[in-house]
Amino acid sequence: TKISKSYNNQELFSGVSFTVGMSDRIAVIGRNGTGKTTLFEIIAGNTTPDSGGVSLRSGTTIGYLRQDTRAMSDHKLLEEVSRSSDAINNLEHKIRLLQEDLAEEKDQEIVVGLLKELGELQDLYESKGGYDSEHEAKIILSGLGFSESDFGRALSEFSGGWQTRIELARLLFLNPDILLLDEPTNHLDLETQRWFESYLKRYHGAVLVTSHDRAFLNNVVGKIISIEADGVIFYHGDYDSYVLAREKDIETRQASARRQELKISREMRFIERFRTKATKATQVQSRIKKLDKIERI
Repeated sequence: TKISKSYNNQELFSGVSFTVGMSDRIAVIGRNGTGKTTLFEIIAGNTTPDSGGVSLRSGTTIGYLRQDTRAMSDHKLLEEVSRSSDAINNLEHKIRLLQEDLAEEKDQEIVVGLLKELGELQDLYESKGGYDSEHEAKIILSGLGFSESDFGRALSEFSGGWQTRIELARLLFLNPDILLLDEPTNHLDLETQRWFESYLKRYHGAVLVTSHDRAFLNNVVGKIISIEADGVIFYHGDYDSYVLAREKDIETRQASARRQELKISREMRFIERFRTKATKATQVQSRIKKLDKIERI
């Protein structure tokens, strides 16, 4: 709510407010240095905003994938991932959150969607009565491109790109309520990325992601938060539809700016022409005041 952040007297964003729902898939986009990672750090609780704050429902869990991760542990790969979380406890937690949402929600369309999701979660929970965490970890690791021969290797044996995949596997197994993913596809090949996209579509939780991969964003997200020079823009839809809408908006504003400039030029010519004429003094002053009040496009 109304969060603002500046570094070295440079404002990244100001007065930003938005709500993240449990099934949201949100892309946070913007040029490098605009504050995408800073926004994630604020949501994760690692950075304090200059003003405003983040409110989380009690018990909400957050998983955060940074761009550069490095695990030098001697733990074995499968052991590290499979002991990340008790998946049944997380499913119980998500069912409870959905039940709370249902108790508060008044919109019948949203209620129908929540009931469907609750049913899916309860089916999943029931089917995992004798849950095998190691089996789930193997599914995730295999999906992210690891072979069975990798499962017994120490984490420190893997290179940088594979380290990112390990952290991603750990987070997916952890199954948090909110996933913050900072450039998650940087080290994924095409086959692994397709698996990852499918996994995120089925994921029972919110996903906020930054990525320069246009196809990935189009396949995954349904909302856009764009941090731009003139403010933060919110849009419902995929990346391509956002770009088209933004281009139309800019064209409209450019046309409005041109019309405004013509009007200002006409007013300035009148002021310059009659500035020294006593009979026009009142009109000149009136137009000067009017120009001072114009909000420039």
